[in-house]
Amino acid sequence: MEREEFLDILFLAKHMAAADGELHPMEKKVLFALFKAIGVNNEELETIRQKLSLEDAIEGLKSEEGKQILIDVLVLVASADNIFEDEEREYITKVMHRLDMNPETHPYFASEDGLDLEEVRSSVRLIINNLKDLA
Repeated sequence: MEREEFLDILFLAKHMAAADGELHPMEKKVLFALFKAIGVNNEELETIRQKLSLEDAIEGLKSEEGKQILIDVLVLVASADNIFEDEEREYITKVMHRLDMNPETHPYFASEDGLDLEEVRSSVRLIINNLKDLA
């Protein structure tokens, strides 16, 4: 997976955290852990800050691996405050549809509430370790 894909994933995750209009302290903590896990340097941080388009970031995800990691990261951020807001659901659903992925067949969305928070919580270490391994 290309480094640029990681930056696109983090850009989209940053927007995910603000999807409900509020950046919860736990979402901020998760974002910090993600940035740290892949070793984002100051130059890359500036690249993320200067990105203008969600559409461009989504189109930057070329690998299937990158698309799956994106969804893992988005649900991780969305679940950080233990509440899955409607705006977060809409954001993830739009991204998944844009990537030709079906939320209804994804294991994280098996819950009646839309996001299986327990499934996500049980996968946190795996998600972070996958990022570290790939970075």
